[in-house]
Amino acid sequence: GDSVRQKGALALHVHRLVDGRSQKMMSGDRFASGDRLRFVVDLPSSGHVNVLGVEPSGALYVAWPISAESATLREAGAAQELPGAVALDSTSGRETLYLAQCPENAGPPSALCKSAGAAAEPRCAAGCVLTPFVLNK
Repeated sequence: GDSVRQKGALALHVHRLVDGRSQKMMSGDRFASGDRLRFVVDLPSSGHVNVLGVEPSGALYVAWPISAESATLREAGAAQELPGAVALDSTSGRETLYLAQCPENAGPPSALCKSAGAAAEPRCAAGCVLTPFVLNK
């Protein structure tokens, strides 16, 4: 789109925990079942944040927040660590994670986004923005 991005773009950074160390991964890297991932996000504006995953089957799931207690409303800012780590399941194939952000008054993306199939970006309510990160498993 032609919309102007303030303070940088929405970005999802994925770190794999290996032997107690955090290794920054790139979109398209290979991952294995049981890998533990942490998410770091750059948010150009405040809003509700989820990390949504689309399985090879096309099923949409919430990868973050891990627990319902985590607040999804986040302020603008770069390099924000989302609490907790996600362990990958044993499904194989190409799985895509999306950092989804929706306006404060709209609520969390998990309630506003629907799967559009395995190869497509989820469809979300107006005002929501998405950025993808591909896992090859």
